[in-house]
Amino acid sequence: MIGDRYRLARLLGSGGFGRVWEAHDAALGVDVAAKQVLLHRAVPEAERAVLVARAAREARNAAQLRDHPHIVSVHDVVEEDEVPWIIMQLVVGHSLADELGMHGRLPEDRTSVIAEALLGALGAAHEAGVTHRDVKPANVLLAADGSVLLADFGIAVGSTDSKLTTSA
Repeated sequence: MIGDRYRLARLLGSGGFGRVWEAHDAALGVDVAAKQVLLHRAVPEAERAVLVARAAREARNAAQLRDHPHIVSVHDVVEEDEVPWIIMQLVVGHSLADELGMHGRLPEDRTSVIAEALLGALGAAHEAGVTHRDVKPANVLLAADGSVLLADFGIAVGSTDSKLTTSA
């Protein structure tokens, strides 16, 4: 149970910075996706603070865009055992990366639909002052209902965000 509210059900996928789980929101009685931001125990405290701030920034930037039909909605951010979790819309379907892996090159009309949805999502993000910075097939979700959604604003930056990296 995460944040005394979200019961993890099954692992959906993982990447370099986190794992995404299907979860159940006990308070609202709905299924959600819960992104566990991976923080290794050996990470120095200063770096841990930066990673936690990044997770909060991801949630804040994506939450600004939650009403857009082609952007995965973020609902909540919780911290459990010093690990940040981003609670978001559960998308039933698969990624564009999976689609390309299964079927190879997409037909032109399907490519056009996906491109239009992504351009709309990116346009809305830019209007809100958010630059995604990681648009790739793995971050494009193709829902079972036919909708196309942009996910993972993890390295996105907003026009009002403070700098979270340092130069060496």
